[in-house]
Amino acid sequence: MSLRRESFETARSRVHRWVESLSASLAIVGITTLAVAAVEARLQPDHLVFIYLAPAVLIAIRYGIISAIGAIITSSLAAAYFLYAPRYSFMMARPLDVMELALFCLLALLASQVVSGFAGDDSMV
Repeated sequence: MSLRRESFETARSRVHRWVESLSASLAIVGITTLAVAAVEARLQPDHLVFIYLAPAVLIAIRYGIISAIGAIITSSLAAAYFLYAPRYSFMMARPLDVMELALFCLLALLASQVVSGFAGDDSMV
């Protein structure tokens, strides 16, 4: 009976951690999207997609690489929808924008992998 209760608590804990990491990822990417939209509306700069590196790295530090991959996917979808022409569509008008988004995904994945490795390594202290 006790073993069954412990396995139930472990499963509940896993689900709780998964929901927590998912909601934190979505919240951080949403806040970043609002900030990027405000900056983009006033300044009209190029290459704003790389601002999304910050949420991916923060999620990787706190929750690990799997959650960071979710944040990278969400960030790339938000960038494609809000930043690239035509606006409010997942279509991209220029091949250069597609390459920029692919480069962002690769760079964010690499940075998240490195940061999550450092964050999880206790022998570095």
